[in-house]
Amino acid sequence: MKKSILFSLLVLSFASTQVMAANLERSEKREARQEGRISDGVLNGSLTQKEATRLQKREHKIDRMQLNAASDGKVTKREAARIEHAQDHASRAIYRQKHDKQNR
Repeated sequence: MKKSILFSLLVLSFASTQVMAANLERSEKREARQEGRISDGVLNGSLTQKEATRLQKREHKIDRMQLNAASDGKVTKREAARIEHAQDHASRAIYRQKHDKQNR
């Protein structure tokens, strides 16, 4: 009985670790796509260099959030939610800056 409970707890902890790792991996992929959107905006002229620099600083802040979240070996749901929220804001900022009516 004790062995089955212990085994169940071990399986659950492993599964939760895998979910957290998947969340961080998803977050990193999303960040890479956003950085690509910034680069594309500079290349096609929809972003000025100043706008791109500001957006890249925001992406670096998200990088630090990810590193801090993963530093203890476990990304909590709260940390993952904060990172995703920051990425949502960054994504909207990228869109707004790429589609504003500034002359380049």
